[in-house]
Amino acid sequence: MRYLGLIVILFISGYCSAESSNPTQKIKVGETQKQTNKSGWQYANWGMTAEQIVEASHGKARAVFGEEQRNKSNPYYFDCLAVSDFKTGPFEFDVSFRAKLNETTLNSVYLSLRNTNQYEELKDSLASKYGQGVTSIKGKQITTSWQTKSEVIELVDIRDALRFVSLTYSKRVYGPRGLDL
Repeated sequence: MRYLGLIVILFISGYCSAESSNPTQKIKVGETQKQTNKSGWQYANWGMTAEQIVEASHGKARAVFGEEQRNKSNPYYFDCLAVSDFKTGPFEFDVSFRAKLNETTLNSVYLSLRNTNQYEELKDSLASKYGQGVTSIKGKQITTSWQTKSEVIELVDIRDALRFVSLTYSKRVYGPRGLDL
């Protein structure tokens, strides 16, 4: 039963269509919202505006404005475009759709795990989908990252007075010689 749960989680947790060899592949009944021709996370594709994210989510996400947007953004790194909730298997997340600072299109999706005690289970689930990943430890922060053809995925566990566990899907950017920027 546990393996069945892991399989379900793997199919739902942000499947990247860039891995598909057939860009016109049909989505079968019962499958999750995987993209067939663009990369991104779930229903959101890189480069979407807040309005497009809300529309693609069929009401699951909502755009943020004004004070709420300022509170969910980082004035040095990113602007929050929209927010949502997400549940896959036993995992529940608060989701923020982010753009690069002073830009208006989706560049990354930040998922904050509500039950931080599920960190190991989430890490195992991601490792079964993407491989072991690369782990680094800096003080009280443990970061494990994976790369696909179109995304960089980072799982971060910060163990301080308060514990934070987050999962970020970012657009992978290549330089002129094919190296990551």
